[in-house]
Amino acid sequence: MDESWREAQKRWLESPDDQGLLERTIAAFRRAQLPLFDTRQSLKPFELLGDLWLEGKVWAGSALEDAIASRPLSERLSYPVARLLHDLFRRGKEESLDLWYEWVFPTVRSDGGPLILLPAHLLSHWEGVTNPDDPTDSDTDYGRACDAGGDVSLITVGPGQGLVLGHGRRSYAWWTSSKKGGILVRWIYADRGTDDVVVKALEDLPDSAFEPTDCTFSAESSRALIFDSAYSGTEASEMPKTSYLSLEIAIAPGEYRVETAHCEPNDHTALDLYRLSPR
Repeated sequence: MDESWREAQKRWLESPDDQGLLERTIAAFRRAQLPLFDTRQSLKPFELLGDLWLEGKVWAGSALEDAIASRPLSERLSYPVARLLHDLFRRGKEESLDLWYEWVFPTVRSDGGPLILLPAHLLSHWEGVTNPDDPTDSDTDYGRACDAGGDVSLITVGPGQGLVLGHGRRSYAWWTSSKKGGILVRWIYADRGTDDVVVKALEDLPDSAFEPTDCTFSAESSRALIFDSAYSGTEASEMPKTSYLSLEIAIAPGEYRVETAHCEPNDHTALDLYRLSPR
């Protein structure tokens, strides 16, 4: 571990109210390029920021938000981040729930038609609606997506294939699994503020709960996009991160089996799951 980071962290933990020490600690942490939440040692300063925020120090909440937001997408979508934010919510910081929805479980839905998941290298090949007089024309990309049918299916896109997701009006989220790959989570119903139940269910769900499909998803880079298939891939990639019509996900390059499951962790929560498991 970077020695300057060790020293900075030690000085700050001895005087946690010192904002100058905090800023130097975060700067040293970034220089060291350490994963935020891989170990208890690296998580502790951010738990302490949460404690200071609970004590009424507004600057600590801003520092926590900035520190997490600066990290790669895969870290912001990790279980420790989820646990940290939900602990803050349980202890009275309702603002942390908004951060949860923005970082841990950002969602995507369409304006009515199917969604599509495409690896970044295929985005320029998807044209969406190209016949305004007949949007679902089967000769157009959007029409082909509408004709795909089912909960999940493959569709040819340029030199590769995309994954079409039915029920576009329902919200989908992406969960980066600790077992590699990830899970597309389709919300059927769930109470606001009980998402820690969902996270635990996703981590604990046994492999036997998933059923195989005939679909395989291939990613050539670590970036993929889920978006309303009525839009072109270029339009979707240019949407602001706050848009509900498009969601970037982090996934390691490779080929993935698509498996499905239904999950009801309690009487108030029901989910359909689409797991992408490395082949």
